[in-house]
Amino acid sequence: MNFSYLVRRIADMDYKNMFHTVGKIHERTGKNRVVLFVDMVWCGFRYLAGYADYDLFQFYRLNAAQRATYLTRGKNNQAVRCFNNPDYTYLFEDKAQFNQKFSSFIHRESIDLKKSSVNEFADFLERHPTVIAKPADGICGRGVLKTSLSDFLDAQDMYRFLTESGRTLIEQVIEQQEDISAIYPNSVNTLRIVTILKEDGIADVVFSSIRIGNHGSFVDNLNSGGMSALIDSTTGTIIKAGEDKDLITYDTHPMTGKPIVGFTVPMFDKAIELCKQAATVVPQIRYVAWDVAMTNDGPELIEGNTFPGHDIMQLSSQRENGIGILPVFQKYMAFSH
Repeated sequence: MNFSYLVRRIADMDYKNMFHTVGKIHERTGKNRVVLFVDMVWCGFRYLAGYADYDLFQFYRLNAAQRATYLTRGKNNQAVRCFNNPDYTYLFEDKAQFNQKFSSFIHRESIDLKKSSVNEFADFLERHPTVIAKPADGICGRGVLKTSLSDFLDAQDMYRFLTESGRTLIEQVIEQQEDISAIYPNSVNTLRIVTILKEDGIADVVFSSIRIGNHGSFVDNLNSGGMSALIDSTTGTIIKAGEDKDLITYDTHPMTGKPIVGFTVPMFDKAIELCKQAATVVPQIRYVAWDVAMTNDGPELIEGNTFPGHDIMQLSSQRENGIGILPVFQKYMAFSH
């Protein structure tokens, strides 16, 4: 057992949200609050599972053998420490540096306002009057803004707003592949492909899904109301319903009526090959969750995450017989309990 991790988790625990989660599960299941709380604490010690894990993975419905198969928050932390050298994470965390390092896998034009003048930004806007503006170090889609020159007095006014709000990475809007866009056209619906670079320098794909926006949002992230649907990594076909963080599942998209289950991602094999190649660029970072946009011309990288979300890989409706993804990871490393 990783006691130092547990001590930090106990000290940093958001007990208000923990008790709120207990109440939410009680309302959903009718299970006794005290029993749920004690079981939640036990799962923290036994499986390194946080209260969010307990809720999202529905541990309250699983037996001990099933629970032991989950890549919980604590065990995901172990995987990150095992595979990723923190001295190299800046190449992924700074999105401007990421775009430069992985430029051969990125086709959209971008500009870094930290290094660019108002005049250079104005030239960029002449080519791309509508842009995606991001914080260079943002996560989970937070702070991302789709905006246009027409929303401001002029380029200087727009430049001032974006730099003052910390949105310094400006990118050309991606035109996604038409069949994927038809499912939900308001966001770029990205693939999440997770790779582990083996010691022989060859990358394996350990998980793939598609994230799809919802509720009118222009981002597809689960934390922004989107959903995730499991993809068969060998065929590119969606094999499970989409699921969001409220545990709501979708066989078809609620806003467009387009089928989700059974949809085959165009050019999926090219996306897999792209991620396997990208995984070799920084060999000191071996465990990466890649976000990939599909355009009519093929796949391109959006970003690489060196602290991959373990939640998206194990949404309850996407697992067979309540079995998590930990056995896949155990092929590459040993986990402590």
